[in-house]
Amino acid sequence: MEISAEAAADPRSVILDQVVNGVSVRMAVLFRLLGSGQQLVAADAEPVGDDARPEGADR
Repeated sequence: MEISAEAAADPRSVILDQVVNGVSVRMAVLFRLLGSGQQLVAADAEPVGDDARPEGADR
């Protein structure tokens, strides 16, 4: 959605605050998913999808 520059610059506008908060939230989610240093899947978990093919099956 696009808005006019006047609407974005209005002192009552919270759009820029929402953008800044959105970036912070996305960074936090990505950190939790990718950068926390913790393993998200158990080492003994069974594979799913293409990795679940039986041994010897053509790939």
